[in-house]
Amino acid sequence: MLLIGFGVGARLLLPIRTHADAPPDRTHLTERAHRLEEKLIAPCCFMQTLANHSSPKADEMKREIRERLQQGWSEDQVLQSFLDRYGERILAEPLAKGFNIFAYVVPPMALVCAAVACVLWLRRRVVTRSEPSDAGPPVWDESIAEQMRSELRAFD
Repeated sequence: MLLIGFGVGARLLLPIRTHADAPPDRTHLTERAHRLEEKLIAPCCFMQTLANHSSPKADEMKREIRERLQQGWSEDQVLQSFLDRYGERILAEPLAKGFNIFAYVVPPMALVCAAVACVLWLRRRVVTRSEPSDAGPPVWDESIAEQMRSELRAFD
């Protein structure tokens, strides 16, 4: 019991670290860096995001992202620096302005149009099948029955 009290007392006497001198949280930094790596395309081939690509240039960019985040840059500032250097081609998703707006508007519109077309088609099919037929019930002809009996006797 005495040791616990001594430990608590010693902890209270230690200087308290402020948020300013605390090292940046590694997991938070890694998450932020990974988010940025998902938003940027590797400039060596412009085929994959930095998060999925491994090349000397991509590795250099990943290091640069982490360094800037450790220096206190915001994600938007880091993204803007790469955008200034490489242009819009470096982005995994196009900016929502100008002609690029179609990339954000057309897919949902196509989905809505397809859903409406499916509903209309299904309604038409259900209405067509539920309407009574003018032909009436099929007519049972005795000649058909006799032909069926003769074919069944052939199998015996």
